Amino acid sequence: SNSVPITYKFQRWILLHFPKNSRITINNSTKNLKNNFFNFSNPCFEKKIIERNRALVSKKDFHNGLNMVFVGRVEENKGVDDLFKIFQKLGNMKNINSLKIIGESKKMKYYQEKANISSPKISILGPLKRKDIFTIFSDSHILILLSKSEGFPKVIMEAGVFGCVPIVSNFPGVSGIIDHGLDGFIMQSSNNHYNVDEFKFIFKNPNALKICSTNIFKKSHSFTYERYLQNIENAILY
Repeated sequence: SNSVPITYKFQRWILLHFPKNSRITINNSTKNLKNNFFNFSNPCFEKKIIERNRALVSKKDFHNGLNMVFVGRVEENKGVDDLFKIFQKLGNMKNINSLKIIGESKKMKYYQEKANISSPKISILGPLKRKDIFTIFSDSHILILLSKSEGFPKVIMEAGVFGCVPIVSNFPGVSGIIDHGLDGFIMQSSNNHYNVDEFKFIFKNPNALKICSTNIFKKSHSFTYERYLQNIENAILY
């Protein structure tokens, strides 16, 4: 992608010009790259959390209202302003219970006020400890992340192991993480504007959301620390 920040482009140029005997790991597809590149997805959680969450995910119900969550820096580049616009247009959609926004911000008061204007269903919680975020994931149905640019957002799989369906922007490389309509949804924007009807269509399809929840839970199994260490042994040490 040519839409990434210039610092990413510089980093990419350096990596492409490393000696051929260097072993280089990236968080994306190695298609069209040399054999010394390895696809290493960032580890997100310990393997034991999978079994602990299995019953929780299987029982997650998408018919009786949706709890949404955003985790990241609370700023325009992370799509928070777009979230507010979308919620304003959604109005009092009955099957949406809440949107919890978690993360640090240099403009917290500004976003608190903007949230109050946009919808009473939005609450800004500020930065939270990892265990508290996981508790919110347990009660949530959807992770929403409309970033302008991303590397590999670990939060997708951290939420995915709790059965939270990712609804994300079409940032570079996202199609290598999410299969649209199968384990999440990649939302297209035109001139930085989203079609709210596309969100409504998703929110009104609990059966499709349930299927995606099950599938993202399964996909998340590849993102454990244990799998990452095994990949290191296979690609680097031997």
